[in-house]
Amino acid sequence: MDKITVLPPPYKNVDCYFVASDWHSYHLKPACLTILIQHALRLNREHRRLIILGDFLDFSFLMKKKESYKKYINRNDGIDCHFLPLYKEEIEVGNLILDLVCSIFHEVIFAHGNHDEPRVAGLVQDCPQGYKHNFDMERDLKFRERGINVVIKYNNWLDIGNMSFTHGMFHGNSAHKKHYLASRARSVMFGHIHHDNEESFMVRGYTAKAFSLPAMCDLNPEYIRNSETNWTNGYRTFFVKPNGNFNVYSHTIWNDELILDGGDLIGHKELQVCRKLFEKLREDRS
Repeated sequence: MDKITVLPPPYKNVDCYFVASDWHSYHLKPACLTILIQHALRLNREHRRLIILGDFLDFSFLMKKKESYKKYINRNDGIDCHFLPLYKEEIEVGNLILDLVCSIFHEVIFAHGNHDEPRVAGLVQDCPQGYKHNFDMERDLKFRERGINVVIKYNNWLDIGNMSFTHGMFHGNSAHKKHYLASRARSVMFGHIHHDNEESFMVRGYTAKAFSLPAMCDLNPEYIRNSETNWTNGYRTFFVKPNGNFNVYSHTIWNDELILDGGDLIGHKELQVCRKLFEKLREDRS
């Protein structure tokens, strides 16, 4: 059976969650984080909740099909000279981002994506016994100290009211239907495909919906450099009532700007808000 974490809807009034997926550490787009924060600051702190819906980190160097992985995993000094330094660098970036978002949001919920804990677990499985203790993503990102208490493992589910959340496990034209079916005919929100879209399904007279999320990261990464995609930058907000019913709003970011429904523009003049973090993200990793 799928592992499902259930959070209750509010006892009264409405709870608001910002839902943001596919950050990819070094590839996080500064404008996306700035706009997310500026949007959240328009709410009282007790109403600011953030669901990080997977692929918060990237760990591209942990892809087992990479030649560099095959090369260094079989070297006696491979952990010390390759994997451990790169792991620490990425964890440092992750901590900088979390330092910022945890200072803004009242609650942060963390769902692992396929780039997160599964890649670290693969390295732990392959590396010598004496090195395994060096790689613990949740410990090294200080989840306990930060009060990040709700953590969803990859391919597991978070249910809030009548909505299910997961990072995502399917690609292609049928991704929305597959996620809807995997959620057991519930409304579902997922990331993974960097594609802002939604599709409706009928369940015995009740309409359920599958929502895919835009991405927080650069949309032109090296591995698909200058290819045509249907990817979009942005995030969603999720408002849930005591009876479990909800409304979902998509916030797509174009040319580093977002217009809120009241007409307010969040854009270039706010980009200095996260200047220190952005400078770190732009540093030469060499």
